[in-house]
Amino acid sequence: MSAEQVAFIRVYILYPMKKYIPYLAIGILAVGFYWYRYIRAPHIEFKPGQAEAFSVTPDGITGIQGPAIVHFYASWCGPCMGEMPALEALAAEAGRQGITLVLVTDDEQAKIDVMKARYPSLTDIRSIPSLKDVGVYSIPTTFWIDGENKKVAANTGINEWSEASLFRFKRSLTSGETYEP
Repeated sequence: MSAEQVAFIRVYILYPMKKYIPYLAIGILAVGFYWYRYIRAPHIEFKPGQAEAFSVTPDGITGIQGPAIVHFYASWCGPCMGEMPALEALAAEAGRQGITLVLVTDDEQAKIDVMKARYPSLTDIRSIPSLKDVGVYSIPTTFWIDGENKKVAANTGINEWSEASLFRFKRSLTSGETYEP
């Protein structure tokens, strides 16, 4: 590169951009923090199903028998509440296909009772002290679990809740295909 080219780059590209470098650095840091805190799928190891009560810990989830969909939500979350009618419509079909639908929240019992009254087919709503304690930082978050309590898929955000998605999940368990929510 010649001295003229270097001078051109320095004068017309680097110097004018100099005042924007701190903003660019802050933007990159903000996006990285947002991704790390809210977007990435939580890392939870699933333990083999056991007969004792359902429990969620940072180490895993126990007490679920067979394939399951574990959906983390909160009553104050607009997108979560927007999914509830579709989840309720899907609950009966999931049961017919042998898939357990479990909703997990950190809401107090009074709000859970209101949810059960509003959506009667969503009977399996469980409470934990804090979603953050189990690595769920963004809601709604959903885990699809196979019959051996291994997480086969995870999604943070709104899902497509349809009989077709249940069918794809069930087919992936029997065929060994990768399930993409």
